[in-house]
Amino acid sequence: MGQVCKVVFISLIFTLMPLSLHGGWGEGAQEQWERFYSQYRSLLHDGKTEAAERLLHSRWPDMETYMSGVSEEDRAVWEDLNMYQDGDRPTEAALLFFEVITAPDRETAVEQKLAAFREGLSSTPAEQVLLDWEDLEPVVMHVYDSVDTKQLREALEQHHLQPTTDTAASASAMVDAFVQGTDEGVSLTGMAAGVGGFILAVLFYVGVRKHPSRSKIRHTIKEHNS
Repeated sequence: MGQVCKVVFISLIFTLMPLSLHGGWGEGAQEQWERFYSQYRSLLHDGKTEAAERLLHSRWPDMETYMSGVSEEDRAVWEDLNMYQDGDRPTEAALLFFEVITAPDRETAVEQKLAAFREGLSSTPAEQVLLDWEDLEPVVMHVYDSVDTKQLREALEQHHLQPTTDTAASASAMVDAFVQGTDEGVSLTGMAAGVGGFILAVLFYVGVRKHPSRSKIRHTIKEHNS
């Protein structure tokens, strides 16, 4: 009996260990990553680049462990974005991607990233704006797999060539239109599903109403023939 208990205990350890690495003990995985992002961004904002790099370097193995448990599609994007990584750290695009896929709602996370990007258009150098978009664009396109970012990119490139308040305002308006377009796409999908469900319900109701009538007619015809 004691040997059986020992085997069960060891089995539990090997079963739960990957779960602890993926989800974390005590504190939820989402809370852990949110705390990490907050610390990392805060260090960068304060100009403490080396401290931010050390923090990112220390969490790199955990990030790789987390990504080993995601879908093949997510993993492929992660590896593609890290193709040109600098040492044992993810690229900025990969870090943005990781931040989005660990969020409870990916679409909301992308919208928040787009809002922050839009707010920085007027105060960020035009060259950096384009670089920031190159990091964010693949993340947006993965979450909204059928979205077209061509017009938005063209507006950002125009702002890069002619960095004025007008081109910044035009690019900002394009970001707003882009976000509204994705929202409308989701709404239209939901509306289509709702209309489809309503039509099916009506057809079912009509079928149920007609069934007794048809049965009654058949019964009357049968009695008349007999």
